[in-house]
Amino acid sequence: MIPSNTDILLLHDPPKDYGALAPRPRGVWEHTGSQSLINRIRVVRPHAVVCGHIHECYGVYRDRDTTIYNSSLINKRYEIVNGPTSQCKPTTSFNPMSPPMSRMSHGSMRVTC
Repeated sequence: MIPSNTDILLLHDPPKDYGALAPRPRGVWEHTGSQSLINRIRVVRPHAVVCGHIHECYGVYRDRDTTIYNSSLINKRYEIVNGPTSQCKPTTSFNPMSPPMSRMSHGSMRVTC
């Protein structure tokens, strides 16, 4: 269970549809990720979600007012091909009408792993 006061969520696997497109044999790509996880993220609305399991989907995504980072540094051959994620703006957005982030905490951030 993800506590409702979580500001930063650290994961291994991604939520469904965000950094979760996995290559399969014969050039086929499969949508992976957890539907129940994205459902909970939409309720909790953390400031940031960090994952990295799907190496080929490195990047920054946006779901409503949550930024989702796939911070995988390696490719499927475990070679370092990406640098640290340092982008502030999402590179992909499924809701272009979403408001700017406004949930930054001025006190201590609450991190859930």
